[in-house]
Parts: sequence; C-alpha cells; structure tokens
Amino acid sequence: TTEETGNLVELGFTNTYVENGEADIRIVKSYNGDEWPEEGFTFILTADHEEDANGNEIKDAEENTVIPPMPSGANGATKSITAHNANAVDFGSIVYEEDGIYVYTVAEDIPVEGERAEGVTYDDTVYTIKVELETEENGVKTITLYKKSNKEGSTTYAVVPTTEETGNLVELGFTNTYV
Repeated sequence: TTEETGNLVELGFTNTYVENGEADIRIVKSYNGDEWPEEGFTFILTADHEEDANGNEIKDAEENTVIPPMPSGANGATKSITAHNANAVDFGSIVYEEDGIYVYTVAEDIPVEGERAEGVTYDDTVYTIKVELETEENGVKTITLYKKSNKEGSTTYAVVPTTEETGNLVELGFTNTYV
C-alpha cells in the first residue's frame, strides 16, 4: 500500500468465449402401405469412430477406437428410434465440445425372417455420416456435415447443405413398400 493507491488492489480478469457445436440426424420414412405395421420401423444410429485430418481412425492409449459423442438417451455407442407414421423422427441433438471429425452410421433395424411384418419389404440402405467440427479464432464452432450411402455406389461423401432455418441437420430417407 502506498499513499497514492491507498488500499486499492488491482485485479485482472480474462473472459473466454467457448461454444459447443450441435448437429441433428433426422429420418424421413416413406411407406406405401395403407396401414403402418404396429411395431413401426426402427432405425439405429451407431457412433463409428473419430478421424484425424488425413482420414485415419483415432485410437486411445490402449489402442481402442475413440467413440464420437452421442445424443441424449443413447445406450453407449448406439441409439434407436422408431417411426410409427409418416412424420419425420429425430435421434436428438449431438453436442460436440472438441474439434474433430466424427463418423456415424445409420441403418434400418431389419427384423429377422419370421418377425417381419407380412407383405412389407425393408430398406437395407446404410448411411455414413461425417461431422467435421472446427473452432474459429473468435470461438465460434463451424460444423460441416457429409453423407454417403451404400445405395449410391460411391465412396465419396456429399456435403449436406445447411441453412439458418434447418441448422446442422442431416435428413436421411428410407423407403419401405407393401406388396
């Protein structure tokens, strides 16, 4: 303490802005039958792995695959949802805290023979979703979404367009038919 400052103590504070990135995966179901099967159609989201910038799978210290974040209600690395009508169903928001590349697969859970709804054909499409998260200098998270499917016969990802209205949303179409 000096006569000039009296009992004044100067403190310095630094505030840091950090935000999380979010993405959503939605299922859009198409079914031509008059009545939906009572059990509906179930879809499974699976957290596959994380990748580095070169596309190499990231492992932890014990050489285990690093599992990407999952939406609320997930059972470990998987989450199931069921469509009972033509309304779209969502897995829920996935929150990303760390920059990285996160890979997921989405497929219809096709019942085994004998447990399938009579006359219904199931969709065997498997989608692979890639989420790239990057933090800009100002702390804002930028998410780029990609998808590909086994039906497109390509190993090339397509960029999923995002808008202010839809946000970071990936819509995946599955078609079932009644014969």
